Amino acid sequence: MLVQMLALLWWLGLVLVEPWIKLRGLRIELGEIEAAIAKYDGIKAVVVVIRKINDTEHICAYFTANNEVKIETLRDFIAQSLTRYMVPTAYMQLEVMPTTPNGKTDTKALPEPIMMAQAEYVAPENSNEQIFCKIFENVLGLSRVGALDNFFDLGGTSLQVTRVTIEAMNGGLQISYGDLFTHPTPREIAALVAGIEVLRPAGTAVLVGMGPDPTAEIPLSLVQNREL
Repeated sequence: MLVQMLALLWWLGLVLVEPWIKLRGLRIELGEIEAAIAKYDGIKAVVVVIRKINDTEHICAYFTANNEVKIETLRDFIAQSLTRYMVPTAYMQLEVMPTTPNGKTDTKALPEPIMMAQAEYVAPENSNEQIFCKIFENVLGLSRVGALDNFFDLGGTSLQVTRVTIEAMNGGLQISYGDLFTHPTPREIAALVAGIEVLRPAGTAVLVGMGPDPTAEIPLSLVQNREL
């Protein structure tokens, strides 16, 4: 009954967002994401939607602010309070939020979102990096992944990590489920396999839920277990 009532309120325009949606089998609460972004200093308005980028659905955040916001800093801020798979993978700061004649946010008028991946493509430098770039492309449905592109910034989820480990094993590379959470780029995970330490750029944060032990088993949520 509650679901039907919420759906009716949504249809009548009495609520701004759906209470939750499903993305890649995971329950996403858009309102919770918007609330987290709204807490960032200087944010004036925010709306979070699901949009397709390269034929893959992503959580996209649009916002206005009193001053220019550094996307990486905003992402790291909200990652402290949100479950990892609810952290948006595309962001755009707008001068003004588009509105309908009755004053509501016009989500249809929002511009095309921009992924938070590396601005410039960095080619793989060895065969292992090439393999992991290709694996990321296959798992995420992308046409090209660079050596420094972060699996989770590209929209990867914990469910898809299992596919990465399987494809890596099929390619003769052994990694554990937890390795990708602490080594999320093709360069980092390839270096881990080769036993080489790669220095992470200063200021780079590991998102909430990415355990410090790359060999640790990370339990699936109830929703994830139901989907497997």
